[in-house]
Amino acid sequence: MANPGFSSAGPDAVLISLSNLTKLSLSADKSIATIGVGNRWGTVYNYLQPYNVTVVGGRIGTVGSALVLGGGLNYFSGAFGLSADTVERFQVVLSDGSIVTATRTKNADLFQALKGGSANFGIVTEFDLRTRYSGPLYYEAVLYPRDQYPALMKALVEYQRNGSLDTKASLVTSFRAEGNLVIFLYLDPVIRPSAFDPFYSLPSIPFFPPGFATITELVAAVAIGFSSEPERDATRVTSFESDETVLNYSYGIWQQVIATLPANASLEWVPQPIGAGLKAKGDLYGGNILGLPAKNHIWLDIVAKWKNPADDAFVLNATKFILDKTDAFAKSKNKYLPYLFMNDAYADQKVLRSYGTANFNKIVQVSKKYDPSQTFQKLQGNGYLWTRE
Repeated sequence: MANPGFSSAGPDAVLISLSNLTKLSLSADKSIATIGVGNRWGTVYNYLQPYNVTVVGGRIGTVGSALVLGGGLNYFSGAFGLSADTVERFQVVLSDGSIVTATRTKNADLFQALKGGSANFGIVTEFDLRTRYSGPLYYEAVLYPRDQYPALMKALVEYQRNGSLDTKASLVTSFRAEGNLVIFLYLDPVIRPSAFDPFYSLPSIPFFPPGFATITELVAAVAIGFSSEPERDATRVTSFESDETVLNYSYGIWQQVIATLPANASLEWVPQPIGAGLKAKGDLYGGNILGLPAKNHIWLDIVAKWKNPADDAFVLNATKFILDKTDAFAKSKNKYLPYLFMNDAYADQKVLRSYGTANFNKIVQVSKKYDPSQTFQKLQGNGYLWTRE
């Protein structure tokens, strides 16, 4: 489904395509990868793998590398931070045509604002990312029956409380009508690490057997579980403190809603556990503009997929209904958090405002400094622009 100004330009707009900006290079000491924004992450990982290094990029190979401008959640962000937190340099074309560099020491305000501030300042054409060693890692995926969800929510909260202290551990969830999928990941080649102990006693069905893989192989394998290409899709996100009661309530609302969906439509309920230490990872390298809470919390996505344009309003309203009910319940339990993860947000969500007043004001100041004519506010049809919030 097209989102004019987000994933497409609309019928009357001019699209500036960056798809040919596919530069890829690696520094002599293999510590820095230079990446043109026209690359997709699968291409980046394939390029770096022969050098036994990788970067903190996207989780799906077909995703574009510019996800760093929204933050960018990686499989191992618990260990290394968000994708944006690993940037050492941005190259940016400003509205007057000049090309500037932004680093921790040069145009530092722009450097920070680009890490979550999206397209409010200029056109990013390339960036440098710190690399890390790419060795074999553990992965396993299992399906849990839907009737196991109370025990699964308890295990998820327990994992966040204790298991996520091991920053080598990570998990990905995708709860669907046919079952609840959980992918376990660990940076070292260790079968069934103790970080995931809360899950091991629950009845489950193997989806991917335990094994080892490089990040390149992992991205290719995970793509199998997310391989459908619907004619229309959308995501919406919220966040709240890690809490079993809120998770169970939201899951129950989701179950009620999916029973009403039209044919060829689906809604995935995707709780993403985020550790308290993620904010500190970003602060180590110049900080970002996201305003992340320094506590264990959940980024809850509703991922909608459907085929019939006539169902647009119904499906989109369903995603909003689930999260509106979740937000209201989380607020009643004092667990609600205002932060919205841009990469998973829907077009009408006020992402920049969710970063907090101080960070929003920084975005405005940096926008006016580097784009005094406000070209990127006036000529972009949409997107997460500060003037639209």
